[in-house]
Amino acid sequence: MKPANKTSFLPFALATTAALLVSVSGCSDRNRDIVEASGLAIDGYLQSATVCVDINRDKQCSDNEPRDTTDANARFALGTFTPAPLVVEIKPGVTTESSTQGGAGDAITEDFFLSAPFSSSSITPLTTLVQVGVEQGIYPDFAAGASAVATALNIPAGTDIQHYDYLGAGDTKVAVAAEIVTAAIADAIVNIETNVTGIVATTEDILETAVKVLIDPDLAGGAGTSLMTEIGIVVDTTVDDGLLVKDIDIAVLVATVETAIETNIDITVAADVLAGILEAAVEVTHTINETEDATGATGSST
Repeated sequence: MKPANKTSFLPFALATTAALLVSVSGCSDRNRDIVEASGLAIDGYLQSATVCVDINRDKQCSDNEPRDTTDANARFALGTFTPAPLVVEIKPGVTTESSTQGGAGDAITEDFFLSAPFSSSSITPLTTLVQVGVEQGIYPDFAAGASAVATALNIPAGTDIQHYDYLGAGDTKVAVAAEIVTAAIADAIVNIETNVTGIVATTEDILETAVKVLIDPDLAGGAGTSLMTEIGIVVDTTVDDGLLVKDIDIAVLVATVETAIETNIDITVAADVLAGILEAAVEVTHTINETEDATGATGSST
């Protein structure tokens, strides 16, 4: 893993955040300690994306939540009086992504989000699958979820996904799988917003259900297997072992794998989940969010 560089911009960013926090939180916070978070936002390396502390847990960067904008290297740094999960908010047409840090990025046109525990130095599709899975009660805790995601997506044994820069590590299989996961989340968001009507659903409900489409085998994927698992299987059989990110065109590999998945009649992809199934899933998600009837990951330290 290529460690996040915390020099140069970090003191300024945290000082700015501290000033903002004091101004919006009132004098009572002056005697509290600011907790810092910094690292990378990765699908490709995400540039000009908003990273925030999701204090109200709505999967969006709401007013007055501490935030930063990722730089050309996909780095962020912020501080908060109230540790909570980190969220990356993509701005279609503004946010860009690159396979190299500091490289010229391609504009992102899809709408998706990423999330991770507060202590993470890498916010990625991998951490998003686990974070939402824990919050929705699919996984009992982050460690169990991380193990399930690692097994499904061919992540090297012993890898701590909260701190895994798979692009910096040259891990082509995980890089390709991650791109396909975010595309599937985006497809699921569109499917839900287009076809699920007549029920009360918040943006949080929609975004979380879109992630559940990847990890819940009752929603999409193969016979008894999740869409996430099916993605990992096709990636593993399509992408050669030992192939490094720097030696390939990721977009070409992603397109090849996506075609193999979409043309497999035994796999239900995110865009093809039936409206009735999605509606029931959104209702379950909404109930959990309203009642907090799930394990729930605070994101404060794990």
